Amino acid sequence: MIIRLKNVSYCWPGQQQPTLNIPSLEVEKGEHLFLHGPSGSGKTTLLNLLTGINTPQSGQLEILETDIAKLSESKRDRFRADHLGVIFQQFNLLPYLSVLDNVLLSCDFSKTRLEKAGNAVETAKQLLLDMEISGDLLHSKVSSLSMGQQQRVAVARALIGNPEVIIADEPTSALDTDNRDRFLDLLFTESDKHGSTLIFVSHDTQIQHRFNRMVSLATINNVDNASDNNQINHNQADAK
Repeated sequence: MIIRLKNVSYCWPGQQQPTLNIPSLEVEKGEHLFLHGPSGSGKTTLLNLLTGINTPQSGQLEILETDIAKLSESKRDRFRADHLGVIFQQFNLLPYLSVLDNVLLSCDFSKTRLEKAGNAVETAKQLLLDMEISGDLLHSKVSSLSMGQQQRVAVARALIGNPEVIIADEPTSALDTDNRDRFLDLLFTESDKHGSTLIFVSHDTQIQHRFNRMVSLATINNVDNASDNNQINHNQADAK
């Protein structure tokens, strides 16, 4: 089992009840998991916990048999850089860097991923080619690319160095149906090629049939949340 949550609870400061209270959730190696939930179901909070930005206040959260809560903040940062590839909803690309340099950032922050990438520059070029980013764009500023192209650059950055887990946070929310399906085809192909487990978070249930398994966070989360959206500012502050 690559991810295991048991009796995990988290309550944001100022709230009287937990935003997240998950008795059990397990994810197998190589699985494509569709994690669905409306606003207020705890998606933001769960992503904070899975990526080590926050830690559970009770219960156990293990990734790759590592108890995240027992790691210091700096060690959680290192663990995230070494083992997790994250595709953010807003991509979080650096606009002043080139397409190629944005992808190589993952290797700059992780010696483990740099070693696994081999020749990092050539690996990044191949990933971008696989994601249908042509060679003449490699040294262009990423801000000059279309939204769809930037999205695929973000995927290449998440995949380089073969991280064991890919976490995608609403990456198709701004895409039309055709581009969404094309994007998913590329994401699944590349995840499988690199042996990564995929956790895909979305409110769009129209795509759930494409995944190995669908989990409704509203169902497994034993709380009645008012809203998870007001925790985004906490997320941003803690990530700095």
